[in-house]
Amino acid sequence: MNRKPKIGLLTFASEWFWQAGAQKLYPDLPKRVENDTLKIVSILRKEMDVVHSGMTGTRKKVLLAIDTFRKESVDLVVICPLMWTDDAPLFGVIEELSALPMLLWCYTPELSLPEKVSWPELLRRSGPV
Repeated sequence: MNRKPKIGLLTFASEWFWQAGAQKLYPDLPKRVENDTLKIVSILRKEMDVVHSGMTGTRKKVLLAIDTFRKESVDLVVICPLMWTDDAPLFGVIEELSALPMLLWCYTPELSLPEKVSWPELLRRSGPV
C-alpha cells in the first residue's frame, strides 16, 4: 500500500509586525492570516500528511519546527510566506535542512488582485522580501 508523502509546512509572517503592534492598527489582519493558514493546511491534508507547528516568524521558532520535522522524518519541506517575511528565518531552514527537498510557495489569498488593495491586504500579499 502506498503511503501519503509527509511534508513539513512552514508558514511565515514577519515577527516584527506583531511586535510593532500591527494587530492594533489592523485588528482583522491576524485572523485573516490564520484563516489563510487553515485553508492551506486543509488543502494539503487531502493528499499529504502535514506536519505544521503553526505560524513562524523568528529564527528560534523555525529551529523548533525544524527539530519537529527531523523527528517526524518529513519527505519534503514546504516554505510558505503568508505575508511580509524576513530573510533570517528562511535562511535558517535552508541551512538546517539542506539535505531535504524544499518548495517555496509564494502564496497569495486570491488568484488575482482586487482593483483596490488596503495597506493590511498589501502586507498579506507581499510574501518573502
